[in-house]
Amino acid sequence: AGVRRVLHITAVDVIKQGNNLLGVITESKSGRQAILANVIIDCTGDADIALFAGAP
Repeated sequence: AGVRRVLHITAVDVIKQGNNLLGVITESKSGRQAILANVIIDCTGDADIALFAGAP
């Protein structure tokens, strides 16, 4: 299915181009990284990614 699940990271921002969401900036003990994806599912529990993306 091509699904990549990531655990023990914190979403700190999103990568957008216009209204398109391209990825998520994350932080963990390993440092900061960008995760790019065609589909992003916000499972933060507090809708953090939706908030960073500017969703109403």
